Amino acid sequence: MAKSQLRKTPTSELEEIIRASVNISIDATNEESLPKATILFDESHNELLRSRKISDDDEVDTWDILASALRAEINRKATVYTGQENGTKKGFLTEDIFSPYEVLALIAPSKALSKEEVTLMIISQ
Repeated sequence: MAKSQLRKTPTSELEEIIRASVNISIDATNEESLPKATILFDESHNELLRSRKISDDDEVDTWDILASALRAEINRKATVYTGQENGTKKGFLTEDIFSPYEVLALIAPSKALSKEEVTLMIISQ
């Protein structure tokens, strides 16, 4: 096989990613019927994109895609932790925040977690 056949161009990789994201079916399950507060997404680092444009007419909310995939996989309602406390961006992940949840999804944080946050995650498991 020729070397050029083994490499994909960046354009074809991007097309595959877009095609895969478009083909993810959005779960229309009535969330009221699902157990509540069982998945926690840490969005305090703003890692989940909202309304990412795929084409001129369509917008894709990556939070909805990820939440839908997890609802389908483990049949639980997904909720968000934004890192806001009393209207500020100074909220931290604490045991009180973790306690009602079964799953914590940290999605590629763009800045390092604090030592206290990491310690709490290890202890909570």
